[in-house]
Amino acid sequence: MSTNLLSYCSVNPASEELIQSYSSANSSQINSCLSLAHKAQPDWARTTIDHRLLLLEKFKNLLIIHQQELARLITLEMGKLFTSAIAEVSSAVRMCDFLLLQAEEILVAESRYLPEKSFNKIIKEAYGVTFNITPWNYPVWLPLRSALPALIAGNAVVLKPAPNVAGCALRVQELIWEAGFPKELFSVLLLVNHDAEILISDDRIAKIIFTGSLQTGQRLASLAGQQIKPITLELGGSDPFIVLADADLEVTAQLAADARCRNAGQVCCSAKRFLIDQNVYLEFSKYFLKAMSEKRPGDPFNADSSYGPLARVDIAKKLEQQIALAIKEGATEVLPARQISQRGFYYSPGIFNDPFGQASISKEEVFGPVAVLHQFQNLDQAVEIANSSPYGLAASIFTQSAQDADYFVSRLAVGMVGINKTISGDAFLPFGGYKKSGYGRESGKEGLLEYVQTKTIVH
Repeated sequence: MSTNLLSYCSVNPASEELIQSYSSANSSQINSCLSLAHKAQPDWARTTIDHRLLLLEKFKNLLIIHQQELARLITLEMGKLFTSAIAEVSSAVRMCDFLLLQAEEILVAESRYLPEKSFNKIIKEAYGVTFNITPWNYPVWLPLRSALPALIAGNAVVLKPAPNVAGCALRVQELIWEAGFPKELFSVLLLVNHDAEILISDDRIAKIIFTGSLQTGQRLASLAGQQIKPITLELGGSDPFIVLADADLEVTAQLAADARCRNAGQVCCSAKRFLIDQNVYLEFSKYFLKAMSEKRPGDPFNADSSYGPLARVDIAKKLEQQIALAIKEGATEVLPARQISQRGFYYSPGIFNDPFGQASISKEEVFGPVAVLHQFQNLDQAVEIANSSPYGLAASIFTQSAQDADYFVSRLAVGMVGINKTISGDAFLPFGGYKKSGYGRESGKEGLLEYVQTKTIVH
């Protein structure tokens, strides 16, 4: 494994100033962390659910007390609007609420009906030590979305955060420990990618949870498969936003612009492709152009800013490459997206028209405030275009017809559908996708059950 490496650097994307550098964990630290977690987990799994939930209640209260502090750290490290960062911490509080209200009922042992009326019991047991690999775009919510259910289900958690948001992860760790969770049960490890891959083959790791890019997910799934280890994958999306002719076009266009620019477009489940009925395409386009043109990127601590900077320089460079390729492939710029500041990774909103859906930008996940417009002639064609992406995370449908909405719900190859609203994660509901958006679920009952395996007892 690696020696100490300065690979974790928090850089303020609004100013490009270094906030702090961190040393990656060395071999001795990694081994100690895994050994302690592996040793402590069985005793933790034998504690009562009431005890675990008592600690969770204390942690929830700490989240509320430190909400402003955490939100400020989120904004400094990855550029999210401060108001959105406040909401992100609230999402973590809501996860606590979900677990406090429903975890005991979900995790309780059960029995099944058998014609012979023989005794049976099905219990749910923790996996052991889970390895949770989380991204940078929601640096408090996403680590806690996976870590809290894992802990409450009786697991120990080793968390690898993204390299640019280590400060958020380490502060979350401090609050979890302050709430009374044993330190051995929750550890943040700052790992280089090579060491993260080695952990997957370590016998002390029983389950992997990954949220991130398709390419990395494919690599990790392959490694987990070689070890016959379960893995939950959330790999992003290229979500369609479908507008039927009977929608309120002006209101819908504003919702579309809000969705595309949320978190500077850096959201896996945000609308990215906009499919418009050809009979209202021109009218919708006019409203959408106006709504997008009015979006003002700026200082994320300024209440007047529509969104903040992109989170890292490499994300900005990738967006530039996607835009250049889209133009080369024949997509038309309706509203040019450009870097707008010499300092900070700020991008103006952009719109492409890709009528035939052939440009790469119509298939890929685009992390930036850039939208792609398509037209459709009928509902079948809209479904075909919507399902043409290799991803299948979420979709939104805007119509006044319940019948048309149901038509799409039953035909879209996605894990989540919003009707006259866009999708965002909720602690009480399962989150996840179809196809190359991954498999398994986070949040809700289904998400909690990802952290247990069942044991059947009969006699």
